[in-house]
Amino acid sequence: MATTRLAIKNATEDNFRKMEDCLWKMEDAIKNNDIVLHGQYDYQFHLEICRATKNDIFVMAYKVIGNTLMQHTTKLNEAFFEKALKQKLGDDVHWKLYRAIKAGDIDACRKLYAEMFSVYEIIPSDVIEGC
Repeated sequence: MATTRLAIKNATEDNFRKMEDCLWKMEDAIKNNDIVLHGQYDYQFHLEICRATKNDIFVMAYKVIGNTLMQHTTKLNEAFFEKALKQKLGDDVHWKLYRAIKAGDIDACRKLYAEMFSVYEIIPSDVIEGC
């Protein structure tokens, strides 16, 4: 949430353009049934939120954590991808987060991050424990 607060405060139109570009590329990946590409742009989207903070520590930390997570999140990506396949354009939690950051709505961001992490509930515990 600290990252999101700073992104709300410091994001530029260029940051928002790059976030939106990632979201459109995620949509293209869904249309092409490309889960790997979807995961890569999901990572880039969240990295751009970190960049929007204008704080290099958040960017560095996300790169370390994000690269580690990407090695262990096949099941998580599958869960997000399956959900995204069923949604209308703009209904994905990432689009909602983008709009909430742009609107400066920290309460909506908090709820959306809780929604993002709820995807863990559908992943068997033995898979999570193995990560």
